Amino acid sequence: NSGPRRKGSPRVAAGAPGRVIAVGDSIDFTNDGTEDHDVTADGNLFFSPTLAPGATFSFTFTAPGTVTYFCSLHDNQTGVIIVGDVAAEADEPVVVAEGG
Repeated sequence: NSGPRRKGSPRVAAGAPGRVIAVGDSIDFTNDGTEDHDVTADGNLFFSPTLAPGATFSFTFTAPGTVTYFCSLHDNQTGVIIVGDVAAEADEPVVVAEGG
């Protein structure tokens, strides 16, 4: 039984606030920018291929914890996902800032 899907983006800015989701939720990281991006979790929990504009990478979070992630193509683009008992709004974006 999979949880809800969440919309997201690999375009993140340093200091972007965290996102809280429930165990079993999936996040779709969609590159809505004009440059290539990727998304990689610290500790290699997940890593996407290079995402061309419009491409999407999905990941399902199966264990509680705090997951930090980054774009390996842009050093200043990072984010945090907190996986726990509280689910986020289905259409709430993962990031809040535009990145290059």
